[in-house]
Amino acid sequence: MSAAAPIVPAACFSELYPSRTVFAPRSTLERVCWVLHEEFRLDALTGLTLGLMGDMPLICHQSVATPMILDFFRESGLPPARQLTLYQTETDAIVRARDHLRRGERLVYVYPPPPELEAPEGLLVPVPLYNWLNDKANLGELVADQYLPPNRLLAPNELAALPEFRPGEPVFVKACHSGACGAGKDVRFCPDADSRAQAGAWLSARQATLSGVRVEAALDMGSCWCLSLAIGEAGVRYLGAAVQLFGAPGQQTGSRIDPEDCPPAEVVGIATTIASRARQLGYRGIAGFDVGLTLGGRAFVFDLNFRIAASTPQVLLHDAAVDRIEGRITESWSSLCQGELAPALERLLPFARSGRFVPTRLSEATPASAGRSLVTGMIVGGSKADLIDLGAKLQRALIAAKQ
Repeated sequence: MSAAAPIVPAACFSELYPSRTVFAPRSTLERVCWVLHEEFRLDALTGLTLGLMGDMPLICHQSVATPMILDFFRESGLPPARQLTLYQTETDAIVRARDHLRRGERLVYVYPPPPELEAPEGLLVPVPLYNWLNDKANLGELVADQYLPPNRLLAPNELAALPEFRPGEPVFVKACHSGACGAGKDVRFCPDADSRAQAGAWLSARQATLSGVRVEAALDMGSCWCLSLAIGEAGVRYLGAAVQLFGAPGQQTGSRIDPEDCPPAEVVGIATTIASRARQLGYRGIAGFDVGLTLGGRAFVFDLNFRIAASTPQVLLHDAAVDRIEGRITESWSSLCQGELAPALERLLPFARSGRFVPTRLSEATPASAGRSLVTGMIVGGSKADLIDLGAKLQRALIAAKQ
């Protein structure tokens, strides 16, 4: 079986970011404390955009760009980044980034870089601006009131007031803090008084890190999307959106792009207006905004992420991925596999060559990952039933790879 037909992203990062910028996504656990809790995931994250860079340089860990991984991307029809700088350790990553800074280039990041790289002239987005924009306490500064769910913003020392907002009704309790957030790690769904009390105890243990606590009414929602936008010198570009899939209220498990479930023009307009406000404040880069429609058709904004979202690669690859196999729908798919990556990729290769599986991030097992390899990508089909069947086949293939 030959390699898959080429897949061309709707836009590459070299088109979406200014010239002489370098993608340097290696952060630290201290700076992503609400999102990641395992050291190896900091390095695995650096491979998230391997197939999207175009001519923009990428600094990534050697475990996400091995010769085998690069070959798998090519066999999938997705050429990997043309300008790769590999590192082995956090110190090495800092050294590599400084090499680029000495050449007068600026760094782009997902979560703030190590403090050693925090030179204002060396970063496309200053860290204080990033921290302010990503703080849920500031949603009201960026989003018009009519698009925010009924809410109350509490100060960190007002946790005793948690039961007072809409007593007896289900709510979401959101920890507000400077900087990084994501995947619902700072959100608690509270359907009753006991769960509010538990949320209060959870927040109390983290009170010193809070900028506030946002309590929101739990609305009856239809669809919720993450809309990806590129914010540049020339203006704002809407890239597309993915439906958010939830395993529990407020806890996202993945994303799906379905032509029958796309955000209407009103929702896109709301997101574009927010992005334009951030642009005026100086933000440049990709952002992902969580916006939904209630069952009654009202639009509400739930979260603003001024960084690439987990669904951004899927958004940029979706159209080409479905067109080349005459499909319709894509859905995120991932697996954390015990052992080396080679057996898993061997089993997945037929799916990649047929265009049914498109990799977005692959990470080889390392001592830091306790011998686990990571496979992340999207599956492509003509219907939701196709995706269910295909996901089961991929999982069986990985089980067989262990035998």
